Amino acid sequence: MQQAYFDIYAWKYDEHFTASLIGRAQRDIVHNYVSRLSNKNVAVLEVNCGTGQDALELGSNFKKWTCTDVSGEMIRICGQKLGNRCEALQSNMLDVGDRIGGKYDLIFSNFGGLNCLNQNEIRKFRDVCSGLCSENGELIFVVMGRKCIWERFYFGIKGCVRAKRREIKTGVKVNISGAEFPVFYYSPGELAHFFADTYLVKTSRPVGFFIPPTYLEPFFAKWKFLLPALRIFETLIASFGFLSNHSDHYLIHLKKK
Repeated sequence: MQQAYFDIYAWKYDEHFTASLIGRAQRDIVHNYVSRLSNKNVAVLEVNCGTGQDALELGSNFKKWTCTDVSGEMIRICGQKLGNRCEALQSNMLDVGDRIGGKYDLIFSNFGGLNCLNQNEIRKFRDVCSGLCSENGELIFVVMGRKCIWERFYFGIKGCVRAKRREIKTGVKVNISGAEFPVFYYSPGELAHFFADTYLVKTSRPVGFFIPPTYLEPFFAKWKFLLPALRIFETLIASFGFLSNHSDHYLIHLKKK
């Protein structure tokens, strides 16, 4: 079960990602984009909220921010962070429509939430979104694409088969706290196709073209002067959508037809 995998990882997530130099750098890219949409009239539903860091930093900019995650441990930590500022509920992505009521103007998922779903589940999630979105509802997802330059280079020079693992369309198993968990990678074009019946793509943007994946944190923690330069380069290519699929993650923004 997904819940079991992420319950195990919940208490390590902030240490491994949220508080890491690379995690902070990638999160800043997403927050810079989402914060421009800040609107006191907008209700936000976040799926796969993890420990609630996005709600903590962005939630006050919106009328309402509701957090959901499949992991009860993630939700407990989220609740400790947020107090009564945001509602936090345990729910699978595909069942969230049955757990909450009302309509939302924005459905948001950060850092690979959709990569936990296979193709059939992605289509089901599209229908869930359609039912929860307001008439002019929008979606913002941060997803791991198929052709990460960093990953190809790093594992390629090591002669490791993981260099092209993201291209395996049947998904790959990754290790989370000693347990193997299936992950599925999608290009921006593939994701747009899954949602095409109901949504149009407004933009896609790279998140981690110059900024590396978090498994390189030990190197960049040692050579800290490198990351600020990479953050500057990342800013310069922020709107270059054609680089999205070559980044560690990409942000895709869709709007209901």
